[in-house]
Amino acid sequence: MSSTPTDFQGCISDALRAAIEQRIPHSRAAVATVNGGGNGHFSIDVTSPAFAGLSMLESQWLVYVAIGHLLQGSASPVRAVDSLQTRAPARVGPGFTRHACPPAIEAQQTTGRRT
Repeated sequence: MSSTPTDFQGCISDALRAAIEQRIPHSRAAVATVNGGGNGHFSIDVTSPAFAGLSMLESQWLVYVAIGHLLQGSASPVRAVDSLQTRAPARVGPGFTRHACPPAIEAQQTTGRRT
């Protein structure tokens, strides 16, 4: 990590949420401080249709790319992400359903047959 201090000012939780929701399409992020806050440790939960079909590692990588600028430098506002949950929603919007599992698996679950 760089030793260059960050010029960040403001609420870190809000900055994390905003960075995620701006970089990951149609995402909703919930960010909480860990151990009462003030120590730079956070818990993050993100739901986005962009995660459909991705592995857990791939989904989490997208989140780390989105918040990377808040993790860089020895004086960064975020010291650690203690918990990171990512998931694809079952329902994305009016009249449109997006499934978290691949269609072949879903077909097997509903019909009992492999496709």
